[in-house]
Amino acid sequence: MKIIRNKKGFTLVEILLVVGFIALASIGIYAVYNKIETSQKAHKTFTQMRLLWAGVENLYGNTTSTWSLNNTVIINAKIAPEDMVDSATNTLVNPFSGSVRATSTAGVGFAFIYQGIPGDACVKIGAAAAAANIYFGVGGDGWVGSTTILSPYVPYDTTRLAVACNQDTGSGVGMNFRSRQ
Repeated sequence: MKIIRNKKGFTLVEILLVVGFIALASIGIYAVYNKIETSQKAHKTFTQMRLLWAGVENLYGNTTSTWSLNNTVIINAKIAPEDMVDSATNTLVNPFSGSVRATSTAGVGFAFIYQGIPGDACVKIGAAAAAANIYFGVGGDGWVGSTTILSPYVPYDTTRLAVACNQDTGSGVGMNFRSRQ
């Protein structure tokens, strides 16, 4: 007598293989998504910094002194994009949720100090700043202890930028962008 088996459904091995493939695809998609999100935030950070820069130049364009420049002035003058202003604390934040501080440099120029920039975004932002010929430094608290990457006395060097941005231990690095005065 011959036994006839009805072959309906999938075996356990087939199901496990499909689940494994889906898991691998999910991991790949997540990794790509994170890189795209970081790139978008890096672009947004640079764009916001350029908006702040233009606003400060317009605000102080006819004066020779920037001693009064600080975050309160930036917020009250409505220079900062709305999504940079944390209305609960009346502070400036970057797209990576780190702080942003505007300050005068010796009363004749200005600087923006960013904190909490991830290392991979730091490289992208730094390369954009160098292409725009903006003086900047990386590391430390964003100001004290930072490595100058581009200034009148320090030519731009991609290796120095990469090394400085690689100081990120998980909480991001500081960056400063300085006017030419």
